[in-house]
Amino acid sequence: MMNRLKAPISLTAALLACALSGCAPYSPSPAGAEANASLGNPADAPTPTPAPEATPLPAATPAPSTGDPNCVDHTNDAAEIRKGREEICALTNSERLKVGALPLVLESRRSEVAQNHAVDMATRSYFSHTSPDGKSPGDRISAAGIQWRAWAENIAQNSRGAPSDIMTMWMNSAGHKTNILRTNMGRLGVGSYKGYWVQVFTD
Repeated sequence: MMNRLKAPISLTAALLACALSGCAPYSPSPAGAEANASLGNPADAPTPTPAPEATPLPAATPAPSTGDPNCVDHTNDAAEIRKGREEICALTNSERLKVGALPLVLESRRSEVAQNHAVDMATRSYFSHTSPDGKSPGDRISAAGIQWRAWAENIAQNSRGAPSDIMTMWMNSAGHKTNILRTNMGRLGVGSYKGYWVQVFTD
């Protein structure tokens, strides 16, 4: 069992980076964090009939603004979840700005995919990009009716970490940092539940 962070940024573990064509070797990464990405052709992934892009609904109670107009959460999730989601998005865009990458837009359906995976990991007590029934991030994104040419996913587990702590963990890991700064990504989903955090990126 991976020893996951009980307090922010303290241990080391393994980073698993996989693509559709297979898995790369392990390399160092902070404990409680994993990164995964695919730059494959969508034809390589399951292709259910996609639903049209949904028009975001206004949040029941708007979460506090981060000041980033790209990071407004339009879901009806709990205020604490929306606030953390917006903070992760704003911190991600701040890092992208430093390297000249375009900001990501926080999007509700991608956040639903991320949220569902965070809940699933916490509920079924596992920590992986691949669910116990064998579903990969690409499978989950496609099952939500989202069309993509590329995707990436970051996960972390830290029961006490604030969004800034989670971002520090990810930015201190080469694989996670690469996902955050990918210039071929344009949309972001964020999920959090009982200390499990998920970022889902797509073009």
